[in-house]
Amino acid sequence: STHVVADDQTAIESRLLMLAESGHVDLILTTGGTGIGPRDVTPEASTAVCTRLLPGIGERMRLEGRAKNPRSDLSRAVAGVRGTTLIVSRGLGGIEVPLRSYAPPDVRIVDVVSARPQPREGRPVS
Repeated sequence: STHVVADDQTAIESRLLMLAESGHVDLILTTGGTGIGPRDVTPEASTAVCTRLLPGIGERMRLEGRAKNPRSDLSRAVAGVRGTTLIVSRGLGGIEVPLRSYAPPDVRIVDVVSARPQPREGRPVS
């Protein structure tokens, strides 16, 4: 589903918490609000909601975005986990970068976060 939230840290945090704690959402993608403008508060909201941050994902988003937009280094994209929900906050340009590029190809990141069994070399998923 899609939700539009005002550029307000409290409103963003509230929506992220509602979705993450519903028990029905494995992945939340936010777009916009990760720049350096005064209304860009999505990283602060996401960071406040996440219980564990995944800094490598933000680094990877900037790296992947550099090929299309040299200003991607100004992005403050972040990612983290709350409960069993992965939260990825990226700029509008980041929506062109596939989620699969944020993690090694053998890791299904949403499955790991949501505690779903994953196949391992030599071991089938039960």
